[in-house]
Amino acid sequence: MASDVFISYSHRDNLAPNGSENGFVSRLRSAVEVMAGMKYGCDISFFFDEDLASGCLWEQAIYDELANCRVLLPIVSPSWQNSKWAGKEWDAVWERVREDHGDRKSVV
Repeated sequence: MASDVFISYSHRDNLAPNGSENGFVSRLRSAVEVMAGMKYGCDISFFFDEDLASGCLWEQAIYDELANCRVLLPIVSPSWQNSKWAGKEWDAVWERVREDHGDRKSVV
């Protein structure tokens, strides 16, 4: 089943400072989950690569989620912009938008 939100981020941006349990991206995900639940009255599902099962075909799982997610949430940072995977994720979703909506620039 497709997730509502695909979080695209650099793992560097989720490092936990000072040995704390969760990094920035994990804390952001938790906050968005709570706030979206309060606003919409239902749970919002997230794709977060840390949730992938060990031994799964992770690359295919990522592309499957990108093909079906409702929202791409990129955590844009210098690390994300320099990431090979961030560009692949962005391009996959943008190609899907282009196929679904043509070249309209207002769809983002």
